[in-house]
Amino acid sequence: MTGRVMIVTPNLDVGGAQETVVNLARQFPSQGWPAIVLSFEDGPLREDLEHAGIDVELLQPRRHSVTALPAFLAEMSRYRSMLRHVIDDRAITTVITQGLGTLDFLFLTLGGTSTQLWWTIQNARFMVRAEHVPNAPWLLKPKRQ
Repeated sequence: MTGRVMIVTPNLDVGGAQETVVNLARQFPSQGWPAIVLSFEDGPLREDLEHAGIDVELLQPRRHSVTALPAFLAEMSRYRSMLRHVIDDRAITTVITQGLGTLDFLFLTLGGTSTQLWWTIQNARFMVRAEHVPNAPWLLKPKRQ
């Protein structure tokens, strides 16, 4: 066995990035890489993953936006600890993310690990739109950059 891979996605709804997660998760075990999928939100694709024998780990949904900075930072600190625990507990050697969301950036803060991080970005130009940040339009430009 070469290692264990964790594929990260914001949710398990039906969509292009999520279908990529399902397809990757199904292929890795046949190549000697057991897979786990990590997400903030449950959805209809969880059943497909579990039916294929893929473990799914769900984190509690986010409650705080970056605009509520103190609460957001405390929440991110908790998520960071949870991510470290999952990586250590499951002996994850490779993490593949699906986008440019909170979880993706949190993995960058987990220094001191030999776990490889791979980012998969789809539709990056359209990923962040004004309706995604209605209460903080100033975030649109930094998020796009």
